[in-house]
Amino acid sequence: MHYDYSLPLACALCEGGVVLTFCSIYINLLALLRRTSCNTCSRRRRMLTYDEYSAQLRRLCDSALKNSDLVTSIQPSLADGAVLFRTALPSSIAYSTLLCCIEFKICYSHAYQEPRLLFRLWRRAASQEEGIDFLAPWFPTDVAQVLGIDRGFTVSLDALFSNSSRSQETWFAFHPCDTAEIVGDKLDFKDDYLSRWLSIFLFSWLAKS
Repeated sequence: MHYDYSLPLACALCEGGVVLTFCSIYINLLALLRRTSCNTCSRRRRMLTYDEYSAQLRRLCDSALKNSDLVTSIQPSLADGAVLFRTALPSSIAYSTLLCCIEFKICYSHAYQEPRLLFRLWRRAASQEEGIDFLAPWFPTDVAQVLGIDRGFTVSLDALFSNSSRSQETWFAFHPCDTAEIVGDKLDFKDDYLSRWLSIFLFSWLAKS
């Protein structure tokens, strides 16, 4: 669509009004920006369909996750389009945190048409009975600093419905916005998009922690 700025400008000059000129151009610019933004979002959201994600998730479980020295256990739930796994603790975490393990979950965001990485921290909780340790979820406010996650990522708490437990679960989540820009949206990356995504969103900081 072509926006003709000369017409509202000419009308404004004929009426001798400056405000009308500014408003007309401003409205046209907003319409142009909105259209460009929608086109950009649509292009990004076509980056990875659910079928493509499901196929790549199966390969990911049999390759990157299975062969990684950092992954200690894997629990695929491919029927739900997700996989749960645990990793070794980053060496940078102080022992005083009593952190026991980090649980991760890979799932799919239908809204963004992108993969999502969720995680929860578990640490030992004090018990009144000797010799018995309990594990409790831990949600530190400075979780990115605790784990050494790069500041370029946006991490926040999120409550998500779990098909397996049929209930709401609380997880830390990497926000999927701008995922395609971070991972790379070239056609050459399409077949191994999920593997590239995991390398950036997880192993880029976990491996060096």
